[in-house]
Order: sequence, then C-alpha cells, then structure tokens
Amino acid sequence: MVALPDGVSVEVAAALPLAGLTALRLGRAAGLAPGTSLLVTGASGGVGHYLAEIAAGCGALMTAVVASTARGGRLREFGATTLLDLEDARSAFDVGLDSVGGNSLGKLRRRVTPEGRVIWFGQASREPATLDFFDWVNGTVGAPVISFDYTASDRPIGRDLATLVGLVGSGRLHPVLDEVRTIADAAESIAALRERRIVGNLVLKWG
Repeated sequence: MVALPDGVSVEVAAALPLAGLTALRLGRAAGLAPGTSLLVTGASGGVGHYLAEIAAGCGALMTAVVASTARGGRLREFGATTLLDLEDARSAFDVGLDSVGGNSLGKLRRRVTPEGRVIWFGQASREPATLDFFDWVNGTVGAPVISFDYTASDRPIGRDLATLVGLVGSGRLHPVLDEVRTIADAAESIAALRERRIVGNLVLKWG
C-alpha cells in the first residue's frame, strides 16, 4: 500500500497499478538509457503512454506504432514519434516491445539490431504471436526474444507503486484517463477495452 499525496486523486492512482507497473518494469527490462532507440507496437493503451514518458525521462527515443493518428496524439505530446504501420519503421532499433501478437512480433524483431533485444508482453490482437524460423538462420536478424511478466520482479510492488505515485505527484508522469465509469458499466468497459476503443486507461468507480 502507498499513501497518496494531496495532488494525486484516487481516480488517477487507480490507473497506476497494472499499466504503470508494467511500463516501469518494462523500462528496466529494456535497459532504457540516453539515446536508446525503442520501437513499441500497440502503444496507444495505458502501458504505451506511461512508457512514452518514462522513455523521454531517461533520454531514450521511442517510436510508437498506433492504429490511427488520433490514438497517437498524446504519445506525440509525451515526446514519442508515431507510425501507423510497422512496415514504415526504420531498421536497427536497440529495443523492440510487442504487445499486439500475431505476425507483429516477427515484423518487430526484423527491425531490431542483432545486438539488441525484443520483449514480448501481450497480444492485444487476441492472435497468438508467430515467428518465422528463418529469422534465425542465414545471417538474418539475431536479436533474442524475451517473454515479459510484470509480476516477475525482485522489487516489492509497494516500492514500485511509490515510485509511480512520486512521479505523478512531481508532475513527471501523467496518467491518461480516457474515461471514468461506474462499476455498473463493467461489461461495456471490458468490451471497449477488447475492441481497443480506449486510449490510455479506463477507471471504474464503485457506486
């Protein structure tokens, strides 16, 4: 548990635990540092918006793949470059992060330098991630693929939540609340998330 400072509302705090923890720990797993080039798919959700600010704060250079210019608006405000198609991404990124699944993971991997790393952390498309065996032979891309689980960390969750709350309280992290609804809207909210109609985070309130 973490005490909230006066300037951080419970609605904003409610958007931190899952997406915020995932982004914070992904940043560590990616080894973000000044000049690190980062390519992220499915970036217009909650995790992607946190990552954009965390990357900018580290001096890393994030390129985000989004479904539409509208969904990428806040990402650009946070300092990320946005693309509508993964095929338009240049090659030789230091790190690639995929949350879409399907054939997105293989396309992403071919745009990461052999000395870099690719981290898979979800499949928003609800299609199993696929890779081509030939990407590993005949001198093709050699970056390893790492499966990421935000709960697999030696750091206590409370400590990382305190870090996130501190960043929000100091104005260095800005949770994107697309909508705040009541628990009665839970079914529709789940459908909206699955259909990717939410930009950033959605918060449900009791009552």
